[in-house]
Order: sequence, then C-alpha cells, then structure tokens
Amino acid sequence: MKTYLQELRGQVRGNARLRRRLDRLKARVQWLEEWIGAMVIHADKLGYGDDQIVKNAAREIGWSRLPPEDVERIKAVIRGMMM
Repeated sequence: MKTYLQELRGQVRGNARLRRRLDRLKARVQWLEEWIGAMVIHADKLGYGDDQIVKNAAREIGWSRLPPEDVERIKAVIRGMMM
C-alpha cells in the first residue's frame, strides 16, 4: 500500500522530469530562432529580403519591418533630436 509521502515523491519526480524536458525544448526553440534569424539576415544581404518566404520566416521569430507611418514617425523624432 502506497503512503501519501510515496505518492508525493513520485509526483515531484514526474514534475522534475517534465521540467527538464520543457527546458530542453525551450533551448531547442531558441537555437532554431537564432538560426532562422541568421538565415533571414543572410537572405536580406543577398537581396532576397522582400521575398515572401523571408518575410514569413522573420515574422515567425518575432521580427517584422515597421509600417511606413511608424518609420516616418521615428525619423521625425530623430530629426527633432538633431536640431
């Protein structure tokens, strides 16, 4: 017959096992994002930055180009700082 303490230890071990697995998966996702970022930068340097596949890859890792109105707003702020 299992005691409460034995059951609790099993749950703690299971939780630790899942935590290690999640940490490994997070590290893998981070590694993949870094490689995708490197490939996007390389594709942009080769002149493929406006290709839809490159744009989609950049968007998937959280990179995106600013809309034109945001770019103009930032330029105006920079111009104001330089005056």
